[in-house]
Order: sequence, then C-alpha cells, then structure tokens
Amino acid sequence: MSFRSAYASSRRFPCVIFCLVALWSQKYNSARLKTKCLLSVIAVLAGNAIQNEADEASPTRQAFAQLNYQSVGTTMNKGVELAGKGDYEKARQLFDAAIDQDPKAWPLYLNRSNVFVHQRKFDLAIQDLNTVLRLKPGILLAQVLRGMLYEHLGDYSRALADYDRMVSITSSLPLNRAFAQNGRAWLRATCPDASFRNRSLALADAKSACSETSWREVAYIDTLAAAHARGRRLRFSDSIRTASD
Repeated sequence: MSFRSAYASSRRFPCVIFCLVALWSQKYNSARLKTKCLLSVIAVLAGNAIQNEADEASPTRQAFAQLNYQSVGTTMNKGVELAGKGDYEKARQLFDAAIDQDPKAWPLYLNRSNVFVHQRKFDLAIQDLNTVLRLKPGILLAQVLRGMLYEHLGDYSRALADYDRMVSITSSLPLNRAFAQNGRAWLRATCPDASFRNRSLALADAKSACSETSWREVAYIDTLAAAHARGRRLRFSDSIRTASD
C-alpha cells in the first residue's frame, strides 16, 4: 500500500493511530515523497499500511480495547483531532495528560511521537518510539519509523539495525518486509557516508520489495532505479580514473 492510499483508506476509522512516517533528507530531486524535510504523515489502524496476520487480534485493536474510553480514550481521540488540524502543542498537552493517567498505553506514545516530529523534536520522538517498543516489542510500525528517524539524524548504524530487525521478523508479512527492505535499500544506495553504501545489497533489497508488491509501488521502483544509478555513477567514475591514469 502506498503512502497516499494508506492515508486515504485509514480516514474511514474514527479512532486512528496518527503517526509520523518519515523525514527524508534530500534523497530525490524529483517531486515524490523523499525530499528534504518532507513530513509524510500516515494515519493507520494496524492492518492498513502495516499488515497484520489477524485483524481482530491486532495489537492496536487490543490496546484500544484496554483503554478507558471515558477518560484516556476520549483524550487521545481529541489529541489525534488536534494533531490532524496542525495544533501540535495542544495535542501534545492532551497526550501528556493521557499518559499520566495510563503510562502503559503504548498508542499514546506512538501518537505523541508524531507531534514531536512535527515540532522537530526528533530525540523526543525517538524516546517515545523506544517506549512503544519496550511496552510492546512486536509493534512493527514503531520499529521502522524509529529507523527512519535515525537515518534522518545521520545515525546510520542504528537505522540499519532497525531495518534489519524489521526484515528479520516479517517473513510471514510480505508487505511489512517490503516496506523495511525498501528503506534499507535506499540507505545502502544513497547514504552520504560511503561506508554504509552497498550497491549489490541495495539492489537485492529493492528488487525483493518490488517483487513482494507486484511492482505496483512507485516508491520502491524509484529506490531500485536509485540503486542502479549509483552503480552507473561508480562505473563512470572508475572510467574517468582509468583514463586519467
């Protein structure tokens, strides 16, 4: 599912996990999503962009069922509404209040991480995602979003670790696996730090992501093109050096 279609389909739900997806730093010069400081926000109820084996048993639905809807649930929904309108400070205050009432409700931290990203408080967003993964280690969305934030901040080792973890635990969830492989492929194809670039691994991940999604995801095809382009640039540079010698 694409970023746009995930956002559109999720609007059918009145109570959603309204969370950040990425800050991509100058990855493309084209008009698609991966551009400098672009905030892409996806509203997901587990089962849309992040695939679940059994929708009724999804951890997100279970978490909402455990919330006190007369207090925490209502507060969280209001925070989601405010965040959707761009009033991030008031949304944060509501999420803070809800967390005070139920500090073990991981969806609250996931929602608040979205607010922190829009406020450009990336370290705080990562802290909230860390809390989500501590409270509920199986939340795949938090894992991949944290990897994206690490990548944006230039912490490529931790970004790759999150992508690797996501790929390793999603063999039975091909859409999730493809999403993580695409992120890992992009990092390995275009990372500003040459020590993290690996064209052959980038191509393998990008091809797998495209195959898992039947070549319907433009973003994944773009990543594959970027990996191929990287190889052409390297061959051209080698040719120039050889000619100079």
